[in-house]
Amino acid sequence: EETQQKIRKIQQKYLKIQKPLIKVTLLVDKIQNYVKFLAKVKQYAEKEQSVDFELTSSGDIQLVVCGDVHLDLCVQALQNELLFTFRTTGSLLQIYETAIGGMCNIQLQSEKCEAILTEYAEKVEGQDKQLQLSNQEHAVVWPCYTRAVGQQFSHFAGFEGLLGEQKFVLCVSLQLKNQNDFVEVKSDTFDNHLFVKNAPDKLVPILQSIFKQQMLQGPLCYEQMSGLSVFVEYFQQETQKSLFKNYFLKQKPSFGYFYQEIINLFQQSCKFSNLRILEKHFRIAVATPYLDKVSVLLAQLKAQNVVYDKDIRASIPQQYALSLGSQLRQLTSGYVELRFLQIEYMMIAEDPRHIDVAMDEEEEIEFGVAGKNRKSDLKAVAGNLKIQNNVAKEFVGNYAEAVIKGVLKQKGLLIEEVVEDGEKQRTQK
Repeated sequence: EETQQKIRKIQQKYLKIQKPLIKVTLLVDKIQNYVKFLAKVKQYAEKEQSVDFELTSSGDIQLVVCGDVHLDLCVQALQNELLFTFRTTGSLLQIYETAIGGMCNIQLQSEKCEAILTEYAEKVEGQDKQLQLSNQEHAVVWPCYTRAVGQQFSHFAGFEGLLGEQKFVLCVSLQLKNQNDFVEVKSDTFDNHLFVKNAPDKLVPILQSIFKQQMLQGPLCYEQMSGLSVFVEYFQQETQKSLFKNYFLKQKPSFGYFYQEIINLFQQSCKFSNLRILEKHFRIAVATPYLDKVSVLLAQLKAQNVVYDKDIRASIPQQYALSLGSQLRQLTSGYVELRFLQIEYMMIAEDPRHIDVAMDEEEEIEFGVAGKNRKSDLKAVAGNLKIQNNVAKEFVGNYAEAVIKGVLKQKGLLIEEVVEDGEKQRTQK
């Protein structure tokens, strides 16, 4: 057996030189201890010389193998050593991110922004100079910096961003979908649309590629976007600024150089738009003589569109559907008939980014910045209160925020509470 392992390592070393690398994304079902899992993956990667691992932005594991010969062997060995089963698609909570009617344009306060940038310019002692850009069409004062080497970087405010000497204005809305000034250049099966105005031919393919990428990974919980229209307006920005007298910097940057900046601009535009969460629901029909008890249970499970006829018909979230049958049988002593009629996506009314409770300085000192102890004392903070009873757990407050946190925890992307608990344990020790 040891001889075979040595031969396999030699073959893998040879394949590493002769064959190109193959990357495969592995999605993990449920991980109780994500940090421990990553530590084991790192140990396995150090042991196998021809295998490497990368962690994607969505929290998945990307397996890098030399050649397709040992791909199955590596996956099997990894499953046996880590005691995890890999899958290729899906998530427990299927939700979409969607836009609702109207446009929310959040812009930076010009006076405050100028004060911050002026203070920064004084700190760098003349290495960078402040550059004021005024856009009369959109009534926005746009501050940024130009460095001595002639490169500029952007500050995001609302839907606008400056990339070099190029100016972009992005809007996210549904009501502007039929505007005549914009031309549709991209759409997908989830009713997402990309419209551009005055865009050069070289820029359109880049915008299409970024649009396709960003719609698959929404800004709230990294889920598929749905029903979103993005409007991109492009125009040349007139600027004249120099670090030296009678000498002005002339820039002609390529669009490819600012590829990541355009991605950030897309993300900021979606983040500050009027996005909502579409959660997957099951339409059910319940026949039972215990109507009162079943009605109370459905209310606790966030049931919507409840109709009372010969039976009870309602729509319940997917996360409660698996345990609904056993709960109904226990509640009615078996006198119940449950049928699943169809699957539908329903919009959650709450804004997932809304926070209705603010801390002052005294509360921040007493309860900490995270305010975890304060939340348990107040018993009502958006999306954080759980009522524990013998039937189910119910979120009171911002339900959309609770759903997003559940998805992020499942993907291993929400680590704030983990870090906070770790700091608390270290302090107690």
